Amino acid sequence: MKCLQSLLFTGLLVVSPVLAQEAEKMEAAPDPAAEAVQSVRDLYHKGDYKEAIKAAQAGLEDFDDDRRFVVLEAKSLLAEGKYEEAIESISDEWIFEDTQEGQMLYYDIKRAQGDFTGADDHLSRVLRSRRFSNPMDLLEIGRAAILAGGGEPKDILKRFYKRVQKLQPTNADVHRYIGNLALEKYDYEMAAESFDQGLQLEPNNTDLRYALAETFFESDRKHAMELLEKNLEENPRHIDSLLLSAQHHLLAELEDKSEAISLIERAEAVNEGDARPNAMRAVMALIEADEEKAESLRQLAKKGRVEDPRIDYHIGEWMASLMRFQEAVPYLRAALETEPEFLPAKIALGQNLLRTGEEDEAWLILEGVSDRDQYNVAVYNLLALHDEIEDYETINRKNFIVRMESAEAKLYGDRVVALLEKGEAELHAKYDFKPSKPILVEFFPNQEDFAVRTFGFMGGDGFLGACFGLVVTMNSPGNGATGKTNWESTL
Repeated sequence: MKCLQSLLFTGLLVVSPVLAQEAEKMEAAPDPAAEAVQSVRDLYHKGDYKEAIKAAQAGLEDFDDDRRFVVLEAKSLLAEGKYEEAIESISDEWIFEDTQEGQMLYYDIKRAQGDFTGADDHLSRVLRSRRFSNPMDLLEIGRAAILAGGGEPKDILKRFYKRVQKLQPTNADVHRYIGNLALEKYDYEMAAESFDQGLQLEPNNTDLRYALAETFFESDRKHAMELLEKNLEENPRHIDSLLLSAQHHLLAELEDKSEAISLIERAEAVNEGDARPNAMRAVMALIEADEEKAESLRQLAKKGRVEDPRIDYHIGEWMASLMRFQEAVPYLRAALETEPEFLPAKIALGQNLLRTGEEDEAWLILEGVSDRDQYNVAVYNLLALHDEIEDYETINRKNFIVRMESAEAKLYGDRVVALLEKGEAELHAKYDFKPSKPILVEFFPNQEDFAVRTFGFMGGDGFLGACFGLVVTMNSPGNGATGKTNWESTL
């Protein structure tokens, strides 16, 4: 598979003022099809994809081949997994192939099919082309640059997304593009703000509400589920909402997985060609220690998708969410064997290797990610923490490696080691368990440092510590986040 990192982004930003002038001319023209377009959008967001397709086809006849109807028809077909029909619907409009919006729709469909080489062909066309037809093209050019790793996020935001926002202040989709850019870089605060602004403009936009739920899924699960439940009330066939809800029930550590299974089956009924349901079933089999069944389901998910790294990536991420970090690592490695430059898998692998004590490899991976993407918040924070940790004092013992801020190590480092050795002796005798190598225990006097090391992002208020098996992270007694808790009993 070719790597798009090598493609030049030269010239794209230079022509943006010219493109903007053309967009302004288009925006000033009257829009007789606006009401009909919105009607089709409403059907799409309700999950009534068949009626949306019919209405879009009628709109094409009534409004002189307005391409917005082509987009909505293709997206409705894509939602139902009718990939070839979606491609055909685009191809029927000869002019559509010459637009960046059209090329990116091809990209989305090919990715959904698991054809990453075919998808990259269309992505590269966007990056090489200077042709432009409407403001939506500007949004898609920006998205293409992000996907290919070209261009700086702040420039894409200013020269593409913000420009379209100025031209079309009531365009809710602009906020989805801005939010996804922030989400791609793990800037959850900016992402949430953008998605919320889009929902204020178009309250029934289920794609925006799903994106907002995804933003809160790790930090505020209750709020995320409220958003997903509202989404499924308005669109019971919204496949991403169905699967994220299933993920919630999968991760809830409940013995009864019937709700998760029901949601997975509902998602399959919408699009039987989506690989994620079988990947999720593979995780359920792993939880039940049925490795043979898990591998069979994994292979079923990967059928016809030899280029798709997302299946193994999803399995790895879901296993990590279940605190099965050691088991997550092989799947993340498998994702990178499929696509060595798949950054989400690289980031996840680096984070999980930190959790399993494979620090040297983890830091090398994260540094490599930073070289390609300097604006990734999670990676930036982890590497900044790494620089700080280098100044910590390390206490080496037979069964433990203790890492602490130097001043704190002098005050109670010996006490920490004594408590750890006492606990290790008692637990070994009780459970007849001996770790395969020394356990790393890190203490952080700063809550933010603890949160970044433990969760990969800011937050984690109220937590005193976390155990990953061979790695333990803790707020130190000097950390105000611990309050008046019994620190020694926590250790």
